[in-house]
Amino acid sequence: MHKQFVTHQIAEDLKKLGFDENCFGWYDGKKSFFFPANNTMHTRNSRVNDVTLIAAPLWQQVIDWLDTKNLFSVIYRLKNSKYECQLHNECGGLVSDDLFGEQFSTRQEALEATILTALKTIK
Repeated sequence: MHKQFVTHQIAEDLKKLGFDENCFGWYDGKKSFFFPANNTMHTRNSRVNDVTLIAAPLWQQVIDWLDTKNLFSVIYRLKNSKYECQLHNECGGLVSDDLFGEQFSTRQEALEATILTALKTIK
């Protein structure tokens, strides 16, 4: 189930950019992924017992967040048993050539590369 959530690096970058969605998953100060004991959804990033907790959204939550904030649209597809991704701005223009023609073995690898490119562009 952990693979449905973004990486620690992406979670940290999102925190810096003000990501404020409710999340089921979290990372602790040691970069360990966990679900809250009561399996409830929590908002934002917080501190518990002097440990910084970082919200870990689902991949789809980040895609939706980027789209809702009118930042980017993430488009991915399976082609010849490999995944391809593109990042478009609100006008539909291709944002980065970094991903052009690159193919990934898994959907998660494709989404990670694309979302990292989006977050790097926002910074």
